[in-house]
Amino acid sequence: MEGDVLQPIWFRTPEEVEARFGPGSYPVHTVESSVTTGFLTPDRNIRGRLAIFRFILRKGRELYRERGFQCIVAYSHQTTGLIAAVLKLLTGTRLIIEIAGPRRIHIFRKAPTLAWLPGR
Repeated sequence: MEGDVLQPIWFRTPEEVEARFGPGSYPVHTVESSVTTGFLTPDRNIRGRLAIFRFILRKGRELYRERGFQCIVAYSHQTTGLIAAVLKLLTGTRLIIEIAGPRRIHIFRKAPTLAWLPGR
């Protein structure tokens, strides 16, 4: 399996990234068949969050045009899941969103409907 990881990183400069992960590790860091593209986001306010959103959509579409991909995986149903859903709509690829919960694990054979949601 191989893949690209689009990752906001909280370092302030490329030099800080390279001091931690080695020379040449910014903006792209490769380990075996996984490529991580980092995006410096020193501001943790709304402007920084919008910059992350734009970066992932722009870079995701660029990767899709260059080599294509079969699936998008997001590690959360919150911000990253929202960004992944928009990228899925733009590219038409499959989407997996990991939702970690303390008690329940659901495996769906078909897409759930609103009637399935707890409390309904």
